[in-house]
Amino acid sequence: MPSEPELPQSAPQSSSHRDNPRHDTSALLEKIWQKNRPVLNDRLSVLRSALEHIRSDHLPHTLHLEAISVAHKLAGSLGMFGLHAGTDAARELELLLDSPHPPDAAQFALYLKRLEETIASRDTSS
Repeated sequence: MPSEPELPQSAPQSSSHRDNPRHDTSALLEKIWQKNRPVLNDRLSVLRSALEHIRSDHLPHTLHLEAISVAHKLAGSLGMFGLHAGTDAARELELLLDSPHPPDAAQFALYLKRLEETIASRDTSS
């Protein structure tokens, strides 16, 4: 009876790689962060533009809606990267924008600065 063909053996993985799913997750999150960093920059630009318009007492409706959407997306996504302070700041921006009253420029600037600092801290810690 003919012997069965040997199946190719996969290269053994180092035990540190195989036994450390946290390393795999961290590496994957870092890759996702780097890939999406330009999107974050674009979203921050929208919020900066909204702030300038708020300071001039004229926030166009389309920019207002876009800023609400951007703040909402940031609030929802930053927690995945452990940036809970960024989530909180983005949520506060969303609430300011979604209020029936015009957003307060000083408060908006404060939360935007916190958001930018939180994102920058992630960049420098990776």
